[in-house]
Amino acid sequence: MGRTKRLSIMRVILSFTGVMALVLAYFVWRQPLETIKILVALNFLIAGIGQLTRAIFFPELE
Repeated sequence: MGRTKRLSIMRVILSFTGVMALVLAYFVWRQPLETIKILVALNFLIAGIGQLTRAIFFPELE
């Protein structure tokens, strides 16, 4: 039972960090277009999608 609770907490944390990365990607993307800002936004976008995918589909990975 302890492991299940731990995994659900990990899933919430991973989901939260994924959502925050997607929000950061949105705000960086809305700035005036410069190459470095686009790269940073894409980095946050990829990280956010990766964290959300990991949290939803692979919660057993830590």
